[in-house]
Amino acid sequence: MSQKRLLSLDFMRIFAILLVIFNHTNERGFYRFLTDDPGTFLYWFNLFFSVACKVAVPLFFMISGALLLRKEESIGATYKRGIRILVDLLLFSLLFYWVEAIETGSPMNAFGFVKGIIQSNVPHLWYLYTYIAFLLVVPVLRGFVRGLTGKEGLLLFCLAFVVGCLLPVAEFFAGSVNHLAVPAWVTAMILYYPVMGYLLTNKLDLKKVTGGHLAILWAINLLLFAVSMVAEWKFLGKHPDSTDELFLTNTRFLNAPVVYLTFLKLFDGKSFGAKADKVVTEVGMCTFGVYLIHPLFLTYLPVFQKLWGVFEHGGFLRNEFGIVLTVLCVYLMTLAIVWVLRRIPVVKKLF
Repeated sequence: MSQKRLLSLDFMRIFAILLVIFNHTNERGFYRFLTDDPGTFLYWFNLFFSVACKVAVPLFFMISGALLLRKEESIGATYKRGIRILVDLLLFSLLFYWVEAIETGSPMNAFGFVKGIIQSNVPHLWYLYTYIAFLLVVPVLRGFVRGLTGKEGLLLFCLAFVVGCLLPVAEFFAGSVNHLAVPAWVTAMILYYPVMGYLLTNKLDLKKVTGGHLAILWAINLLLFAVSMVAEWKFLGKHPDSTDELFLTNTRFLNAPVVYLTFLKLFDGKSFGAKADKVVTEVGMCTFGVYLIHPLFLTYLPVFQKLWGVFEHGGFLRNEFGIVLTVLCVYLMTLAIVWVLRRIPVVKKLF
């Protein structure tokens, strides 16, 4: 895989982490639509972006699949990658546990910390648990994807689309319980998205993908967005104020590959000059660190909460625009911190 091809993945990382930060704004931004009147434009405007931002984590798993499933390495070498994830899980769980204890005045103790690790009490760190599960199956997936044909890849997409997107909608409108949501979600993270990332990056001939093909895919994608948004609206009619994300996530089985493919087409083989390319790569490599620490500034530390409140309430900005400013500021702050930390010999291994 060439350095120019990797630039498209770095741009995807930057795009995806911005969506992750927005996702973590909760009722301030991500769940903003719950406070809007469904009869207004703002309700559907905010709901659209809440659906759109759920593509972020699938993109990260697709990138991991593209990079890890093509590697020639032993099972032991693959599993060693999990050591870093485990260390990060322990250290950053401890960090957020400590910060929350200070804010709430709760006592800290070893039992409470271990209990928190087991229960994943730090919400955004769920990704690390799932990523460890993905690493465990990487050696199996490597053999699986290398013998996969284009038709079989298309079949995998169709199965995921039916199980993860169409059936949950059909079940709901038929008045049934959504039995397939959790197993479909888990399977997608550790199987579907990594495999699709590998296939699109390493086996697809991008020259055969035209602008017309992308236009058709985006038209279908946006149509499914509309179906998902209507389903969410109907669901909230029966379950007011529910924060269940089923219909916010069920279109990403198509949305993630379409967004991924779009980035590949936009940036494949492109160069912005040696210095600019290096900056993009460096910023992309900071993404994991930004993910680990951004909630400190977004939701935990009161001094920043007051600043974000200025952006998000009152004046001409309003919540819809103020939350964008908050997300950008949080990203730039954490990016600067991680950029510095990655230059400290021992500490950089965490990021």
